[in-house]
Amino acid sequence: MSGAASVDSVGSLADAIRGFTGLSLTHFSLASVFFAIIVATIVRRFFAFRVAGRKEATQLLKDAHYSKEEVSEKIDGYMEYFESGDRKDYDKNIEQFYNLVTDFYEYGWGESFHFCHQNKGETFKDAIVRHEKRIVDDCLITKGMKVLDVGCGVGGPARNVARLSGGAHVTGITISPYQIKHANEYIKRDGLESQCEVIMGDFMKLAERFGENVFDAVYA
Repeated sequence: MSGAASVDSVGSLADAIRGFTGLSLTHFSLASVFFAIIVATIVRRFFAFRVAGRKEATQLLKDAHYSKEEVSEKIDGYMEYFESGDRKDYDKNIEQFYNLVTDFYEYGWGESFHFCHQNKGETFKDAIVRHEKRIVDDCLITKGMKVLDVGCGVGGPARNVARLSGGAHVTGITISPYQIKHANEYIKRDGLESQCEVIMGDFMKLAERFGENVFDAVYA
């Protein structure tokens, strides 16, 4: 009796599936198998990406400005300064902040530390470059001009502005020695030593650092 009931149940299930989807039980089973394969592939690739991401992050962070032992001390020092409301030594604390966070910015966002809108069908990288091309266009930057990038990070925008302008010379200024180190490594990597440089400086004191009327265009 139970066997007959089981057969009837399967038959009823098959009729229900056919009525709802237009598929036979065999077709439905095959579709389920294919769906399971697709899900398994996505899951496998997701975890492979996570593993690759950890490897990339480990490679990036092993050259970090602070040792593992120093990080907690530096974070505590920065938070104490921030919560105190005292901005007398802002330059030292801002330097410390960017020495701490630059690796994470770069790992999560790339070499250009700014936002931009992304058009439909456009890659993130293409959106970044399009935004930096607009800097060139809006500032009328052309070959031979002297340009200042104020708060340049690791120099992603500076290098793209140099390229996209057809030959402007871009100076980047940052308060972080760690960013300067990385930025100048990337300039050398990209063969842009004749068009770009990144130097140490406080962008609250630009006139003291450079004098007056030195640059043809400035962006931040």
